[in-house]
Order: sequence, then C-alpha cells, then structure tokens
Amino acid sequence: MTKKEPDIQLVKVEWVDALSKDGWYYVDEAIDWAKKPFEEVVDVGWLLKKTKTYILLSPSFSNTTNQFDYIKKIPLGIIKRIYKL
Repeated sequence: MTKKEPDIQLVKVEWVDALSKDGWYYVDEAIDWAKKPFEEVVDVGWLLKKTKTYILLSPSFSNTTNQFDYIKKIPLGIIKRIYKL
C-alpha cells in the first residue's frame, strides 16, 4: 500500500560530529588527542520532521513507492545551520 507523498522540504544541514578513537591510552595521550577539532559534516536531504530536540532527514525518495531511504536522526544540539534548497 502506498501513501501520499508528504509535504517536505529539501535542505542542506551543517552539523558537528562526535569523534572517537579505539585503543589504550595514557591520560596525557588522550588529552592531546582531544585537542583535535570536531568533524564538520554536511548532509543534503528531505527534512521529514523537525522537533524541539532533533531533525529526521533522508537523502533518497522513491517516486514509485513513495518511501524514503537511509533515515538519519540528528540532535538539534549539534546542528550549526539548516538551509532550505
């Protein structure tokens, strides 16, 4: 069963990603590594939903099935900007 395509917008989202590193480290090594800047990420996709705490984004939409693929939930606290395209 297919559903009607929702009223959504295409957006570009700039956000900051967390960093992680595996292995065993002394405190001073961990502190030195933590000086590395965060990764800044850019996603482009369909803004499916925006709440007080997160956005729901998908880069792909099927015209055949009216479905979205690869859904990503991004917390608003790490989003720098959202641009309407």
